[in-house]
Amino acid sequence: MINKGIELVKKLLSSEIIRYIIAGGTVTVTNAVGYLLLLQLGVVYTVANIISLIVSKSVGYLMNKFFVYHSHNDSIWETILELVRFVIARGFTGLVDFVGLIILVEMIGVGERIGKIIVMLLVMVLNYVLGKKAVFIKKKESE
Repeated sequence: MINKGIELVKKLLSSEIIRYIIAGGTVTVTNAVGYLLLLQLGVVYTVANIISLIVSKSVGYLMNKFFVYHSHNDSIWETILELVRFVIARGFTGLVDFVGLIILVEMIGVGERIGKIIVMLLVMVLNYVLGKKAVFIKKKESE
């Protein structure tokens, strides 16, 4: 019984999309908890959002590199280039998060917490696509 459970977990973790969901969930929880904690401490929602984004993006890089995409680079320069691509991609989605939250709260009138949830769902999808297609690019077998 235990062996079957272990095999099921191994099978699930062999799926990139499942690993991404786990990593994305971890990053999302980091982002949301940080944001809500800072709101509780009286930090203005825009500043709380920036701080929570920086922390969660850092967690996201490590989770995606080592857990989701199993990215291994042959040189420090490849690692630096990968990190630069990650920062640019996550900078873009961070901007989507930041501006999207302001639009939802200030222009549309959605509450701060509901707005954050809506924006985080959009950003999770964008992060997966950009991570797979632009950041953690698999090397071709012939290279």
